[in-house]
Amino acid sequence: MRIFSFILFSALSIAANGQNMPKIQRCATFESMQNFAKRNPNAETEKQFEDWMKAKIKQNKQTNVLQSNSYIIPVIFHVIHDNESISDLGRNITRAKIDSQLAQLNRDFANQSGSTYNGVAANTQIQFCLARLAPDGTVLSEPGIDRIDRNTKGWSQPPYNGNSTGFAESYVDATVMPQSIWDPYKYFNVWTLELQDNLLGKSTFPISSNLPGLSSGETDTHAGVFVHYQSIGSIFNPGFGGSSYGLGRTLTHESGHFLGLRHIWGDFLFCWTDYCDDTPPQFQKTSGCPIQPASNNCLPLGNKMFENYMDYTDDACVNTFTEDQKYRIQIVMENSPRRIELATSNVCCSLPDLTIIGQSVNPESIIAGSNVTVFFAEDNSGSFIAGYNNVNIHLSEDNILTPGLNGDIYLDTYFVNQGISPLSQTILLSKQVTIPASTPAGIYYLFIAADGGQAVDECDEDNNFATVLISVSDSVATSQSGYKLWFDNAYNSGISYSVSSSSNYNIQKFVSTTGLVNGLHTLNFHFKKDTLLSSILSAFFYKPPATANTGNGRYEYWADGNYGLRISKTKPNSSTLVVLDSLDMSSFADGLHVLNIRFKPTNGLWSSVAYSFFYKLPSFPTGTPKYQYWYDNNWTDTTSVNISNSNLLVLQDSLMTSLSEGLHTLNMRFRINGGLWSSVVSSFFYRGSSQNAGASSYQYWFDDKFQDSVTNAIGNITNYVLLNTLPANSMANGLHTLNIRFKIDGKKWSSVNSSFFYKDNDALVPINNLATQVYWYDNDWQNPKAISIIGAQNISWILNTDVAELSQGRHRLSMAFKDDRGKWSSIVSDSFTRGPIAAQICLNGNRQFVSGIVAGSNSSYQWQVDDGNGFVNISNNLAYSGATTDTLQLTNSPTSWYGYKYRCMVTNGLSSVTGPIYTLKFGVSWTGSQDSNWINPANWYCNTLPDYNTDVYINANAPNYPFVSSNVSCRSLNLQPGTSMQIEPGFNVNITGKQ
Repeated sequence: MRIFSFILFSALSIAANGQNMPKIQRCATFESMQNFAKRNPNAETEKQFEDWMKAKIKQNKQTNVLQSNSYIIPVIFHVIHDNESISDLGRNITRAKIDSQLAQLNRDFANQSGSTYNGVAANTQIQFCLARLAPDGTVLSEPGIDRIDRNTKGWSQPPYNGNSTGFAESYVDATVMPQSIWDPYKYFNVWTLELQDNLLGKSTFPISSNLPGLSSGETDTHAGVFVHYQSIGSIFNPGFGGSSYGLGRTLTHESGHFLGLRHIWGDFLFCWTDYCDDTPPQFQKTSGCPIQPASNNCLPLGNKMFENYMDYTDDACVNTFTEDQKYRIQIVMENSPRRIELATSNVCCSLPDLTIIGQSVNPESIIAGSNVTVFFAEDNSGSFIAGYNNVNIHLSEDNILTPGLNGDIYLDTYFVNQGISPLSQTILLSKQVTIPASTPAGIYYLFIAADGGQAVDECDEDNNFATVLISVSDSVATSQSGYKLWFDNAYNSGISYSVSSSSNYNIQKFVSTTGLVNGLHTLNFHFKKDTLLSSILSAFFYKPPATANTGNGRYEYWADGNYGLRISKTKPNSSTLVVLDSLDMSSFADGLHVLNIRFKPTNGLWSSVAYSFFYKLPSFPTGTPKYQYWYDNNWTDTTSVNISNSNLLVLQDSLMTSLSEGLHTLNMRFRINGGLWSSVVSSFFYRGSSQNAGASSYQYWFDDKFQDSVTNAIGNITNYVLLNTLPANSMANGLHTLNIRFKIDGKKWSSVNSSFFYKDNDALVPINNLATQVYWYDNDWQNPKAISIIGAQNISWILNTDVAELSQGRHRLSMAFKDDRGKWSSIVSDSFTRGPIAAQICLNGNRQFVSGIVAGSNSSYQWQVDDGNGFVNISNNLAYSGATTDTLQLTNSPTSWYGYKYRCMVTNGLSSVTGPIYTLKFGVSWTGSQDSNWINPANWYCNTLPDYNTDVYINANAPNYPFVSSNVSCRSLNLQPGTSMQIEPGFNVNITGKQ
C-alpha cells in the first residue's frame, strides 16, 4: 500500500511539473495532407482552398456577415482503452477529465484564457457541447463519452501508429476511425488513445463547398480528431502531460485544424504564411515556453506570436486565436461539408423536439369562405417523450408569422392527445379549417405550428413551423382550365389556350412574335384551373433582327434606348474577351444612363441583352481632399471643408443655430485628391430645444400623442425603476407604441426611445402569473441560467447571480421573463464591471443556501436533503435553521456530509416548483506561508487542516510546497501547473474519493 501511494504521488508530481517528458511531435495534420495529395492527384490543393477562402472572407467582411454567427458543435469522445478500469492516469480517462477538457476548449475558443493581444485576439463564437444522445437516440449514461475496449473490436494492442506517411498507412486512420465513427454530420468525433512515435494528435482538414469530388483526405468514415489520452485535461485539472501538453491545448490546436486553421509558421518554408494577416510571419515552429520579446527572424521584423494555439508552444503558454483566424473558422462553419451541418445538430439536448412534417392542403385553390383540409404529421426528433400539445393553424400573407398582426389570422387548433416517443412521429393527421369569406384574392401561407401553446419544453423552440401555399379567389370565374399568353402590356390582345383534364401539361413551345418590333419585350402568362387564376409570371426576352443568326462572332453595345446608334464589333476567337476598355461618352448628356450589351457566337443567335446603370459627371474634378455637408434638402447651402493629410479625421462640429427644433437630415459626401465624389451618406437627427433648465426627469407618451405626455422627476438615486404601472386602461386593445426620453439636471432631452407593445383584451384574458426568469452574461445567450417564479404577477427583488466564471472587467447581464401561458417578455440588458477577485473565504461547516425561486405571497417553503438515499424534508435542529423559509442556514455541519445535496420546494396554491440543487463540499487551499510541513495549520487557509472529506488545492506561486512526513488523508488532491509535493518514504497520502 505504501509503495502504491508513492507511485501515485510520483505520477501527480510529474503531471504538475510537466518535466522529464520525452521529446514530442505535437501534430501530424500537415504531413498527412501532403502525403494524401501525393497519392491522389485530384485532391484539393492548398491554393484552391485558399483562393476560395480568400474570396469568401472578402465577401463576408463587406457584408458584415461574420459579426453575429455563433455556433455550438456537439462532441463525442471515443475513449479507446485496453480493458482498463476508469482512472485519471490510464487510457480509460475519467468523466471529470473529459468535462474539464471541454471547459478548456470552450474557454480557449471564447478568448477567455488571458490573451494579451488586445484588439487582435478574438472570440471565435464557437462553443462545444457534450453529446447527450447516441446515434440510435438513446441517452448516453456519460454525456459526450463513448468508451471502447479495443479487445471487443479486435484491434491491435496500443500504442497505435497515427503518424506514418499517410492516413491509409496509419492504424488509427485506417482502422480505429472508420470502425467507430459516429455520424460526422451530427457529431464532432474525437478519439483519445495511446499513440506511438511521441505524437500528440492529428486532425482531418475541411474542403471548400464549391469543388465537388475533391478531398483533403476526409470522408464520411474518416473525419474528426484523435489525440493522445495524456493530453486530455485543463489548466484546472491537468492531464498526465502537465504544463507541457496536459492542459487540454492539444485538442484546441487540432480543433483549429478541423475548422480550417493552419500552423502559424506556414509549414512549407521558413517564414511562410498561415494566410492570416494578423499573425506575424514566423521562421519556424516554437517549442517550450519562451518569453517576450521573442524575435520572429522574418521580415518584417517583430516578435513571434508563440502564444497562438496554432504554434507548438507548451500548453501553459498559449492563449490566443486572432480575428483573421476567426474569419477562417466562420467561413468553414458556413460552407464546408461536415461542418455546416454540425451547427444544426441537436444531439446535445435530452429533451423532445417537435416539428411538422408531411404537410399538404386539399384543395390547393379555393374560393374565400370555403373549407380546406390541412394534412400534417408531428415529428419528435428529440430524446425524450413529448406530451400532449396543440398544433395551431394560421393564415398569413407572407412567410413570417406574427399571430394577430399584419393580417395574420388564427384559423383553428388540432389537439394532439398522445405522447410522441423519441425519434418517432404521429400518423398523418388532418384538420378542416375555414378560410374567412373576407379574405382578398391572392396566394397565402398556411402556417402549421407544432406545440402551439409551448406546453412542451423542447431542444429548439424555433423550428416548430411548417408552411404550405394556398391560392384564394374572391369570386367564381368561368370557362375551362387553361392558360393565357400576352406580350408587354397588351393583355387584351393575349391568346388563351384550353387544356384537357390532366395533372401535367406543356405550354406551347413556339409563340409568334410577328407583330413585335426588334428589341426588348416581356412575355407574360398565367394559368387557370377550374375557377381559379394563378399569379402572373413574366420573363424578359429580346427580339433580334431577322439576320441575327448569320455572320461572324460579334458583340454590340449601345446606350439607353438608342439601339439604332449601337456599335458592333467582331469578337476575336479567344477564351478571354475584354469588352469596352474605352467607351466614348462625349455625346452623352450629364446624368444617369444605361449601357446595353449582347453577344453572338459564329453563326449563332444573339444572346439576351445585359445592361447596367452608370452616371456621367461633368468635368473631372480637381483639388484637395474634402468633404461637403448640408441639412435636409438644402443642397444650395452646402458647406465644403478641406481635409488635411492625416490618418485621423475629425468632422467639423457644425452650428445648427439656423435650424428649427425638430427632425432633420444631415447629408455628407467625401472626395479624395482629384477624385470623384462619393455617394451621399445621410442620417437623421433631432434638434431639441435650446433651453437648459429643469431637474432630472423622464417623459413618456403612447403612440403619437405627445400632447398627452407625462413628465416625472427623478431623484438623486443610483437605480431607478421606471413605470411600474402604465395607465393603459383607456387604451384600445391592440398594438401600441411606448415613447420615452430622459433629461439630466439642466441639460437637453435625450433622443426618443420607442418600443412596441400589445394590449390584450382585459375582459377575455386574465392577468398572467410569471413562471420563469432566464439570464445570461455577455453573448452567451444559448446557455441561460433559469430561475423559477411561482404565484407572482409582479416581482421586485435582487438577482443573486453567480459570476465565478467571469473574468475581471466589463460584462453585460441580459434577462427575460416567461409567464405561465408561455409568452416571453422582451430582453433587458445592462452592463456591469466585475472587480478584482476577492480573497478565498474560509470553508467550514457553515453554509447558507437560497431557494433560487421568486415566490408571490401565500407561498410556502420546504427545504429537502439527499444524503444518497433520495430527497427528504428537513426540520429545524442544531444543524439546520430556516428549513421552511427562503434561506436555509447550515451550522457546524460535519465534513462527513460531503456530497449531501439540498434543494427547496416552493408551493403556491396547487402549484409546486423546486429550485436549484446545491452540493455541500469542503475544501482548503495550501498557502505555504510558514514552512513546508503539511500538518502545520498555519500553512493552510484559515488555519484549517484537511481531513479525509476535504478537497485539497495546491496552488501555484506559494513560497513553500508541502512536505508530508506522516500519514495524512484528503478526499481529492489537485496540483496546479508548476507546483510540486514531496512525500517522505514510509508515509502515505490517502486519497479517499474522486475529484
